[in-house]
Amino acid sequence: MVDVTIDKIEADTINIDGFEKLITNLTIKDIWRLVFDTKSQVCEFHAQYAKGYGFVSRKDLKMVDANGNINTRQLICNKAGERHWKNFKRDNQQKEHRAITRINCKTQIYFIHYYRSGK
Repeated sequence: MVDVTIDKIEADTINIDGFEKLITNLTIKDIWRLVFDTKSQVCEFHAQYAKGYGFVSRKDLKMVDANGNINTRQLICNKAGERHWKNFKRDNQQKEHRAITRINCKTQIYFIHYYRSGK
C-alpha cells in the first residue's frame, strides 16, 4: 500500500513514496497500490487522471452501510454507457435528437473504504 499526495501546483504530477511521477506515466501496478486518506482525494486523483488522458470523470455506483456511510464507489468516464434504443425508434418525435455522447467507454476506478485503517 502506498500513500499518495497530488501536487497542487503541478496537478499532473503525483507523489508516490517520495518520488514524483506524471499521472499519465502511472502503470496499472502503481494505481493498484495507491491508498488515499479521504474520498475526496480519490475523486481529485481520478479527475486529474481523466484530464491527463482527455476525458471527464463522473460518479456512478455507490454502496452504503447501515449508517449511511459510503463504503464503495465507482468513478467512470462521462461517455460510459449507451443511449437507450427506444429513444431512436419513436415515430412522433417533437424535437431533434441530441448529439450522441455515450460511446460505451470502459474506463473506471472502483474504490473501497477500509474502516479499520480509516483509509
